[in-house]
Amino acid sequence: MKQLKHFTTVLSTLFLMGLFTGCGSEQLDITDDIQPKPQEVSYKSLRHTALGNAVLETRGEGPTQQLTVSKAEDVQEDGVRIDLAGHNGLDLYFEPVAIPAFGEMQIMAVDQATEEPFSGIRLSNGPEDQKQIEVFIADQDTLLLEGFRDGERVFTQKIESKERWWWVVVAAVYVLDHASAHYEWNSDGSSSGGVDWNGTAPNGNGPGEYPYAEILLPNNDRPVAVDLLTFSSTRATGKPIEKAALEIKGGHLGSFTINDEVIR
Repeated sequence: MKQLKHFTTVLSTLFLMGLFTGCGSEQLDITDDIQPKPQEVSYKSLRHTALGNAVLETRGEGPTQQLTVSKAEDVQEDGVRIDLAGHNGLDLYFEPVAIPAFGEMQIMAVDQATEEPFSGIRLSNGPEDQKQIEVFIADQDTLLLEGFRDGERVFTQKIESKERWWWVVVAAVYVLDHASAHYEWNSDGSSSGGVDWNGTAPNGNGPGEYPYAEILLPNNDRPVAVDLLTFSSTRATGKPIEKAALEIKGGHLGSFTINDEVIR
């Protein structure tokens, strides 16, 4: 009887040890799933959060302070998110950057309540130096594209489509060396923005002035030279947007630098 009791005690001890060991291993698995808190920095009085594998670094102080986003290799994941704290727009001024082959740079406005994007623009450089601009609008939106040269409007195109993406192809070489971008939206989800190319950029023969981009529009036989491309969208459906964030991501880009941000 004593032997049976002793045997039962040993079994109970082993069973409990097994439970504790199992619990311990399960806790380790849970710990492995815990993600580190994303890097956050304050730049121009706004909160900036690193996305994906991106790393944020501020340089300098005062009006000339810059924010560099490095390790921007996956356009779906890597970049920076800017919490606009209730503001409706932001001007971004970038250090000119030549987007390499198969590189992309994307700016998206996101509704913080749903985490759904509602406006955006993407610049990419594909195979054989095929550069293009894609403008993102939500379903059922109406998009107005306008091009300007030396302050005068040189084309207007209105697009009504159920497609989420609409793009115009950039024909000129090195045109994606861009200097600034602008975004603004209203609570109804309508938005506007633009990219301009005024400034110094490589022209293929060394440093020099290349102020115009050649935009090849759908149904056009010839490209149109512009120094500013703007878009505005009117949202047909959807709930009002109360707070938005701006996400800037890069693919095969390495890094990009923001020279300044101005709240609108």
